[in-house]
Amino acid sequence: MDTIEGYQVKPEFIPMLRKILSKHGDVMEMFLRIPWYSQRYSELQDKGLDKITEDELRNMFGVANEIKNMKVNTEWLFLRLEEILEARQILGQSGILKEEKDNNRKKECEAEKKAVEAKFRLICDKIRCKEIASKEKLAREEDESARISETTMNAKSKIRRFVNYSSADGLF
Repeated sequence: MDTIEGYQVKPEFIPMLRKILSKHGDVMEMFLRIPWYSQRYSELQDKGLDKITEDELRNMFGVANEIKNMKVNTEWLFLRLEEILEARQILGQSGILKEEKDNNRKKECEAEKKAVEAKFRLICDKIRCKEIASKEKLAREEDESARISETTMNAKSKIRRFVNYSSADGLF
């Protein structure tokens, strides 16, 4: 194990530690000095975006400022907190947009339903009109059939006496 700036690390991790220290400063000092922040950082890892409140994020911004005043490089922390805050806002907006989309879809479905109902009523009205016309036609045809039957019966009764007998029968 080698020692780099007070940290004992395996030789293969020395380049990585140097990059971390050069990019972020002594991050461990920050975690050792501010246990509250360490706890919040752990909570951030465990929580999803929808579970982190804006108050928690604003509180973390305040703590990040305190850490910055201790001469610890916190630029990366501010960037991450801003990304989280922006992502939360986008998540909230997407929820609103999804709700609007659902409402629009419901309105479209209602309009489509009303159009289908109107077409259905129109078809039913046409069917009723055809039914009424058919019933009227049937009644006329039944009347005509009854008239024809009556005429036929009258005609049969008039010619029945001539069918089996001579036309002159019964004259003398």
